[in-house]
Parts: sequence; structure tokens; C-alpha cells
Amino acid sequence: MPSARRASEPFILPPLGSVFIMPLPDGRYGGCRVIRHDEKSFGVPRALVVVSRWIGTEMPSLDEPSLREPLILNHHSWKNQVEAFLAMDNVPADFQLLGAIALTDEDMRLECLTLTSWKSAGLQVLLQWRWDNERDALLAEDEVIRQQERAAALERQRERQKYLATLTLEKLKDKQRFVTWEGGVNQGLIEVCRRVFAETIDSLMEFAGKPRKSQMVWILQECVERLNQLDAEHHHFIETIEREELCQEIDEIVVACGFPKDEGIADRWREW
Repeated sequence: MPSARRASEPFILPPLGSVFIMPLPDGRYGGCRVIRHDEKSFGVPRALVVVSRWIGTEMPSLDEPSLREPLILNHHSWKNQVEAFLAMDNVPADFQLLGAIALTDEDMRLECLTLTSWKSAGLQVLLQWRWDNERDALLAEDEVIRQQERAAALERQRERQKYLATLTLEKLKDKQRFVTWEGGVNQGLIEVCRRVFAETIDSLMEFAGKPRKSQMVWILQECVERLNQLDAEHHHFIETIEREELCQEIDEIVVACGFPKDEGIADRWREW
């Protein structure tokens, strides 16, 4: 049975009607079909893929009826939605081409604007099967994961509070900021942002390390407005990761100045 192309090869749209068999996380298999080539939604051609209801331990024959039936998601918070997506990548190498099934009028009417990877389809097949056949066990596992995530979040919060309790403007002056931006943001912009924070802290330290609240607010407003201007002049380079880190750095300055209740103060002026 022929294999799908590797992701490292040039982007190629699989033929219409193609049926691919994909490995599932538990060792079984699921199926999906290519029903349209969408050339408009995201500016480049994408394969519109609908996932099949079929799940099995061995390769099916092409005339297996459930390969033609779309997977309807109602597990967890899903509301009877057809599992379909516009593929953002090449067919994975471990997906196997089973053959082709003629498309129906119903196939051609399906609309979808979900852009994702082929690999995500297998997880949905398995989750829906478990919802239908092992719901109690699945929900129990979900609860264990939620408890683990809550515990991890509380631990991060405790560590964060311990760190904040040690902050002074002197310590923040020597901090190396925005290391995670390197390679993703222009190095010159990183250096400018570092300089903005260094100069902000220098201004605050002129008040013997203990500026009054009004002084802190004025200086931080100037800091945020400089970042606003920098972002506007450089094609709005401040995105989600950068925004979160900038706000965190400003909050640390607020705490070091002795005004922890004013965390989040950057929201008053930021335009990023």
C-alpha cells in the first residue's frame, strides 16, 4: 500500500476523493477523505479533509461503509460537529493511501474554515470512540489531568510569589531580559526594549529606590508609551509572547517599587 509523501517534500495537494488511513495513539487506525481543494480561504491551496467514523485494528477495504460516514463530534463540549479541516501541511508519512471514493453532493456542500494539521485528526477519532465506549474512564482521566494542572499552577504561583518577594530595583537593573525573543525578534529591537527598561529603572532609582506612587506611575506610563511607539514603527512586532513578557516585566517593577496592588498597570496605556 503506497505511503503519503513526507512533510519535507514540496507541498502537494492529494487527489480529490483520496482515502487515507491514519495511526491512532492507541495503536488502532482511523480514516479520512479529501473532498475539496480550497484555494481561497487562506490564500494558498489547501486540502479540505473530512474525518471518517471508521475505527479499527486492521486496514479496511475501500468499500467499508463507515469510511464514507463523517465523524460527528459530541465528546466533552463538542456539539454534534462534523470533524473536518483544511490541512496546513503535507500528508504525514505514516498515513497510508487506501484508494479513492467518489464524492457525493453532500461532500461538496461541506463548509469548513478550520486550519490545522493532519495529525490532530487521529486524536479526535480516539476521543470520540472513548466518549462513546469508555466515558467513565475517560472522564476519570480528565479529572486526574485537571488536578495535576491545578497543582502545577499553584506551585508556579507559589514560586512566583517567592520570587516577587525578593525583588528590588537594584536586582531588576541587572536582569537579562527577553532572552526567549532571540531568533524570533530582530536583535536590534530586543536591545532597544532592554534599554527602555534599563532607563526606566534608572529613573525610578533616582528616588532612592522608593519612588512615590505618582512618580512610579508617570515613569511607567512613559515606558509603555515608548514601547507603543516602537511597536508602531516596526510593523507591530509585539505579539502574544512578547506582550505577556513585557507586562510581566512591568509588573515586576511595580512590585519592586512597593505597590503590588498595581500589577497590570501597563493595560492603562499599552496599544499592543
